[in-house]
Amino acid sequence: MALQRDPVALERSPTPPLVVYVSVWLMTIASVLVVRMAQVSLFPVLPLLGFATVGVCVSVWLSRRPLSEATRVALGTLDGLLAFFALTGQSFLNSLLGIATDPAVEIYLSMAFLWYMVLRSGLMATLPSAAFQSVPALALFGLIATYILANEITWLFAVFLLAMLFVTAVAHFYETRLLRPAFHVRLLLRTVLGFGVLALVFAFVMAPLLWLTAGRLVSGLVVGLPLRMRANTSETSSAPDLMVGAGPTALSRMPVMRVRLEGSHSYPYLRAEVYTRYTGRGWERAASFRYTYRPNEEGRFEFRFRGNPPRETLARARVQILNGWHDTFYAPGFPLQLEAPADEVRYRSRVGLVDIARDPLKAGEEYTIVAYAPPTDPAVLRRANALLPDLWAAAEWSRTRSPAVRHLVEQLSEGRPTDYDKVMAFKEYIARNCKYNLNVEAYPGDVDAVEHFLFEAREGYCIEFATALAVMCLYADIPARVVSGFTLAEQDPLTGEYLVREAHRHLWTEVFFEGVGWVPFDATEGAEVVGQDDAQQAASEEAGGRRGRSLERMLLDGAIALVALYLLYLLVPWRKGTQAAASPQATRMRRTVNTLLFYLQLAGAPPMRVGQTITAYLEEVLPHLRPQLPRFTELLESLGATLPYWLYGPEEQTTERIAQMREALRQLRRALWQEMGAMRLIIKTVQLGWRRVYGNPLPATQG
Repeated sequence: MALQRDPVALERSPTPPLVVYVSVWLMTIASVLVVRMAQVSLFPVLPLLGFATVGVCVSVWLSRRPLSEATRVALGTLDGLLAFFALTGQSFLNSLLGIATDPAVEIYLSMAFLWYMVLRSGLMATLPSAAFQSVPALALFGLIATYILANEITWLFAVFLLAMLFVTAVAHFYETRLLRPAFHVRLLLRTVLGFGVLALVFAFVMAPLLWLTAGRLVSGLVVGLPLRMRANTSETSSAPDLMVGAGPTALSRMPVMRVRLEGSHSYPYLRAEVYTRYTGRGWERAASFRYTYRPNEEGRFEFRFRGNPPRETLARARVQILNGWHDTFYAPGFPLQLEAPADEVRYRSRVGLVDIARDPLKAGEEYTIVAYAPPTDPAVLRRANALLPDLWAAAEWSRTRSPAVRHLVEQLSEGRPTDYDKVMAFKEYIARNCKYNLNVEAYPGDVDAVEHFLFEAREGYCIEFATALAVMCLYADIPARVVSGFTLAEQDPLTGEYLVREAHRHLWTEVFFEGVGWVPFDATEGAEVVGQDDAQQAASEEAGGRRGRSLERMLLDGAIALVALYLLYLLVPWRKGTQAAASPQATRMRRTVNTLLFYLQLAGAPPMRVGQTITAYLEEVLPHLRPQLPRFTELLESLGATLPYWLYGPEEQTTERIAQMREALRQLRRALWQEMGAMRLIIKTVQLGWRRVYGNPLPATQG
């Protein structure tokens, strides 16, 4: 039978209970903290928390006022305008708190959702408008989950989810008029938590099954297209794999991964890609054969490497992905061993890179890699020869491509006895004469990028610096190439881990020394940075922000623990001391009576009246049950004769009476099962559970 609502009651707009606004406030606070904890952008939390708190208080005040229909329409219209303003006017809103507006689409939308939730917190005058706060919050959590994953964010999502379920349940109860005037918050919370646990178990079981069926198809169509799209990698003559002199660039502070290093290495980079062929306007990737590797019996991938590297040159890194999709296992050097969630990888031996064979790495996954970090000791490199005749021929194009660059290389090479000294001379010249500038203008399309960088622009960033050093080495017949990846520059003082951000993407030069390998050189070291004061101020603010975030994480962990304990306290129906206060005989009486009442309700008996004894109740209901359940009724009659003695008899015979009572209850249960059948018992149990939690939602029928 469908639920029937009271038309008169529907005309009245219910006043949302205060506990709903507390839940909405928790939902908003969790959203503020998740943006902060995700380290999307450094911003002060207290103003947003204060504004959200004041807004919720205003909403509570409005909900207790008789608002006209015109006022409600005005509030709804203002709500929609605030959503548009949060999306288009974020720069203005961020400037009020000194927040830098990040152009990355994920971060911009995250902040837009957050501003919308905070701004509309004072407009929730009705129960539906309060429940709607869960919509932008859910979008915010879903968006952040696409590019970052952290333990605190998972806990905050659990808090948000429970608050959302509670508000949704209250809204549903009010809409269908199932909620009694003095509803029980504890009972409602138990229902929400119970369904939450069931949903978690269901998701845990179904997720692998869905992934093995429709998941792979959807992953190929959707997951392969992340929000942050990859750069153009089409191999055409007009668009090299890596463009030099492309113009200004913006560095996002979005986290990418966490790295824990072990070993006495000095390799401050994570290698991602290698470029070997300079075209005048950019670089082409190295052509390298990919060898397929599978894990050994110990579950590790072992890669071939010439010689036996000394122990002091080995670096071990544990990498946890926080954001995006990645096709390469980043390594602090040249990989030797790998432990990763993969059954197959591709190894490019010429450039020392390990690629993922199938599914890309995503947020939450980890791997451990051991790599060879070539020594950078000048004494060692001065004794090594930089020629590599078997794999690298002298670049003939370099002698005629740019006479100016060739002449500069010849000048700087004079008086340099070793190849290492020549490389250092090139590096020092670039750092001394060129400035590091992220806002440099794009180079003309008809010039050689290195020549324009060294003699005309004299400004650029890591791409131009690394390219200039590599090309100058090639002019001197020294094997060189450029490598892209990340720098390990931001270390957490508490954990010792490195936090790698998008802003840490970098390019550097690798020069080959025989017997050592490809050694990294960074031409940006020592170069003047345009806007140095701003950079120092940003670094100082970031250091302070890291300390603040560490304190916030500890406070948040404590708050999460308190909330979890309180929810468990509400979930458990008994309280400390309740069981101890009751005597064993009273406890046995209560359990026996409750079991009998449950069996009788399953059989269809009416509820026992207040003040009625169990014996009188049995005498009343047995005549009604005898036609349908004769065996069950017969057992109840025999039980009713001895029940007072079992319940109130002397304590000396407790053990014997308990055994007899258990046997009698077992026979009742068997008779009920045989005479009613399994399906009727299941349906009746569900009906009793619904009535126990929600009451009887059906109105009394007439006639």
